[in-house]
Amino acid sequence: METPNRALLETEKLGKRFGGHWAVRDIDLTVRSGHTVGIVGPNGAGKTTLLATLLGLIEPSAGKLHHHTAGRGTRPGFGAVLDQDGLINSVSGRRNLDQWAGMLGGVTSKEVDECLDAVGMRQAARKRVGTYSLGMRRRLCLARALLGDPEVLVLDEPGNGLDPAGIIRLKELIGERARAGTGVIFSSHSIADVDEMSDEIVYISGGEVVTRWTEDSPQWWRLRFAGETEAPEDTRHAAATVLKEHDWTHRIDPYIGVLAERSAPLHELLALLSRAQLPLENVEDLGRDIEQPFRGLDSW
Repeated sequence: METPNRALLETEKLGKRFGGHWAVRDIDLTVRSGHTVGIVGPNGAGKTTLLATLLGLIEPSAGKLHHHTAGRGTRPGFGAVLDQDGLINSVSGRRNLDQWAGMLGGVTSKEVDECLDAVGMRQAARKRVGTYSLGMRRRLCLARALLGDPEVLVLDEPGNGLDPAGIIRLKELIGERARAGTGVIFSSHSIADVDEMSDEIVYISGGEVVTRWTEDSPQWWRLRFAGETEAPEDTRHAAATVLKEHDWTHRIDPYIGVLAERSAPLHELLALLSRAQLPLENVEDLGRDIEQPFRGLDSW
């Protein structure tokens, strides 16, 4: 049984430079047993470079990288899903996994079957990989990453190409592995998926950590008022004034309006605003509101 909350991987001011360009810089993070870290950021933020460096596939240019996964029997330190999948197109999916299991050592044929079952690929594994769709390749890579029950899973956009059923199963797998004590770090362009699956969320841009959210980060409600469409600024200002007078932590986002922290029951907030003659039209649960850094960005 994995020791709960044990540091499996740590970085200190980690950086990677290509020529005069820092792809990632001054990255501090920790992946712990039983915890999931989600990495989000715009295109070109350095997510893929960071994950490859964590795996030792890229030599860092600065800082320190500590792996604490060695010496635990035959269990591998890492399982990974990367953009370059490294699958052999000319043989079956099962043969791909058998070869990988042979390199790991100590992985039985039954365990290979179990990993294929975990991603719904037992039957498809009989087919040649060159005939696979992108989603099937991704599922096979996930099965490969699970071989040997690694201590840490490093997953770069693991949901790419997956259909809705595949995304649901991916979420289940990450949750199952974390509950079993595996440390997980993954990147995704899906903000909702990252928020749902992650204990800690790290937002990077320009290769640097801009902000991060932990399990105890504030949770927010988004408030829409009945008269907001006619005079949004007046309505938002009036609501903010009432919230401030009654010690409700809140903020006004220029793109989506008034947010109130989920620090008390919703019915108390509804009663307060009703007494102030500010009836709500809609309340939306934003969770940790990890969309906030992306608002107003023009990525086209």
